Amino acid sequence: MTIRVLVWAVFAVLGFGAGPAQADDARIVAMMNDSLPLSAMDEGLNKAYAAARTTLDAQGKASLLDEQRQWLARRNQCEDLNCAMRAYRQRLGALSEQGFGGWRGSFDSDLGLTLTIDLEAGGYTVSISGAGANFTCDGTFNATARGRSLRFVGGSGSGKLYPAGDGVVLIVPDGDLGACGARAPQRSAYYARQG
Repeated sequence: MTIRVLVWAVFAVLGFGAGPAQADDARIVAMMNDSLPLSAMDEGLNKAYAAARTTLDAQGKASLLDEQRQWLARRNQCEDLNCAMRAYRQRLGALSEQGFGGWRGSFDSDLGLTLTIDLEAGGYTVSISGAGANFTCDGTFNATARGRSLRFVGGSGSGKLYPAGDGVVLIVPDGDLGACGARAPQRSAYYARQG
């Protein structure tokens, strides 16, 4: 986590506009270290913030920075994981109104996993696939749009997807989709849109 904060501090000093992310307080950092879903939400939020900045002029960027600092102050008041997750979902929703390319598409994670989201009669399908040294993932779930998220439940697991920039954040509440097996890496992560 120290490296993440250091990287954001360097970006801020160099003027890349990622400065607001360095305002993590110790309690929030500890929650991120203990919760892979919260850490995935943080990564997705940073991507959504960067994507939103690319669509704005100087005045818009200054306004976005002010909004982000206000949000960080509210988020840093959270004393438990539920509050922090709620804060991230709300901010991701607000940021993703700019730059999100829609649910349909393929998305890759750093974990070697790919999500494919399709729209079919009656709703969406979410497929997860990929392989590593000790695991193979292959599962498809029916999903429904609820507010700013897609939610899916199936015989082998459940999860929620949130827009983040032009990617998505997958949150797997119990850490296991069942479609990947116990040896698979944590599936809660940021997935970037392909091509």
